[in-house]
Amino acid sequence: MEQNAPPLQPTKASSTPSKKPVLITAATFMVVIILAVFGVYNWQQGVVEEVKGEKESLESKVASQSAGLTALKKESVELKSKVNFLEGKLKEATASANFEVGELTLSIKKTSRSNYTGDVTPDTNTVSVEISAVNDTEQTLFISKSSFKLKDDANRSYLVGITPPGYSELQDQQVQPGETIVAYVAFDDVPKNKTSLTLFYNSKTFRITAK
Repeated sequence: MEQNAPPLQPTKASSTPSKKPVLITAATFMVVIILAVFGVYNWQQGVVEEVKGEKESLESKVASQSAGLTALKKESVELKSKVNFLEGKLKEATASANFEVGELTLSIKKTSRSNYTGDVTPDTNTVSVEISAVNDTEQTLFISKSSFKLKDDANRSYLVGITPPGYSELQDQQVQPGETIVAYVAFDDVPKNKTSLTLFYNSKTFRITAK
């Protein structure tokens, strides 16, 4: 008699869950975190670069404004100097225009030579001429030492220089009616061998000897 085989029992599926989805989720989360951190870093670097750019721009503006202020200060000093110069010229011209109607009576009282620090070579010295200026008109007149010029027999000109100590220097001034001014006009760097000289004042000429 043939025995029947026992029936096969169904195989039970494994109840242990798969770890793959968890690993994929964790990896994805880590990638997201890394990307987020990298994005924040890039954003911060952009902010830093922007701040640096603004700082450099401000420093450039400050440097430019400082240079502009320096230039303005220099220009202001130069303008003040020009204004002072023009005021002096205007004062001189006004005095001359208002008062010099007639002419002063000029005469040479004395001529002398002296060594002075203004002389540039040992072969030259200073010629000082004592001038007497008389106003015998009825108007107030003006006299200026810059109107005097000196020439030698070779027609070389010498401009008015610094009057040596001990000499009464002629000033740019008004001369009242009846007033007499006696003062010196000095000429620097006149060669010692030039003794025959001519003094000029406006249209007047005076022959002088400076020994």
